[in-house]
Amino acid sequence: MKKAISLLSFCLLAVIVFAQKETYDYATYTLPKGWKKQKSENAIQFTKEDAATGVYCAITLFKALPATANAKENFNLAWTSVVKEMVQVTTEPEMQTPETENGWQTLGGYAPFDKDGNKGVVILVTATNSNKMMNMMVLTNTDVYEKEMTAFIESVSLQKLAVEKTKNIVVKEIIEPQNQQPVKNNGFTFTTTNFDDGWNSTVMEDLVEVTKGNTKVLIHYPNKAVDGYSSDLMAGLKYAWDVLIAPKYSSATNMEFKPLYSWQSIEFAEASMVEKATGKTVYVIFF
Repeated sequence: MKKAISLLSFCLLAVIVFAQKETYDYATYTLPKGWKKQKSENAIQFTKEDAATGVYCAITLFKALPATANAKENFNLAWTSVVKEMVQVTTEPEMQTPETENGWQTLGGYAPFDKDGNKGVVILVTATNSNKMMNMMVLTNTDVYEKEMTAFIESVSLQKLAVEKTKNIVVKEIIEPQNQQPVKNNGFTFTTTNFDDGWNSTVMEDLVEVTKGNTKVLIHYPNKAVDGYSSDLMAGLKYAWDVLIAPKYSSATNMEFKPLYSWQSIEFAEASMVEKATGKTVYVIFF
């Protein structure tokens, strides 16, 4: 049996070594032969199925997203916003042993799912590095493609990220939901609150500024100019950026607009910029 296992491992390794590697965002991988590849704006998906028997396996690799430095928090967020939005899981994920490579801490978990009566297993792998995370989700209702799926997962490697020294100050810009109203002329005799955990908030005319150390969060009040519905998610995001962000900063570099398309879409963008009011180089994340 050990010889058989060793031979299988050697064969899988040979496939990975001699097959042509491809790159997507920060990930490099080897696509198993015979799998279909479909690319969208924020993800790339690989599928294989047998129409006669109804068995299938779908692997989706998502672009990197802004994240916390806590790998478990990122996994939990992805499990809720990615997995639970796609399928109905019947249990909490069974977690695998975490691994670290090239600065990326990887967490994986799996659980049974039910989607329109179609039962199977969903696997989520979340890799965290500094303020970014990448997610890979597998949906399958068979073990027929297990060897190919395993070979693909094991072929994925994430590139080491360069340390960006300009990102020493983080500014997060958030638009409040429509049902939240600005706090104006409310009779309070104070505009600043100092919290026990080190955060401080200041009520301003068009937003609330919350700070702690080198992190500043600006929570904008509802804005009619940017809050209206737009069928083009990317166009709406760029317009909101032009109205709320661009006037306060200059010299944008490494700018990325990354709307996440779902039944409840998430719109965010990021860039290294210079704050006009202070002349400081900051890293802006906009939700």
